[in-house]
Amino acid sequence: MFLAARPVDLLGPILFEGAHTLFRVTDKVMPSEQDPEILRRAETGVEGRLVAAQAQQRVKWQLAW
Repeated sequence: MFLAARPVDLLGPILFEGAHTLFRVTDKVMPSEQDPEILRRAETGVEGRLVAAQAQQRVKWQLAW
């Protein structure tokens, strides 16, 4: 939830330290396509989803696991 939140979002109630708590995001640095680490993670995520989709379409399992 926190990763997808934007500034001023209200999150919750979330169980935190034994109590249901509301969180307000007051500030956040959003990901930038200029950040090489963000680009690497995005490419890895897209590549993984493409491989999984192709495997789902093309692999026929002979045994049920």
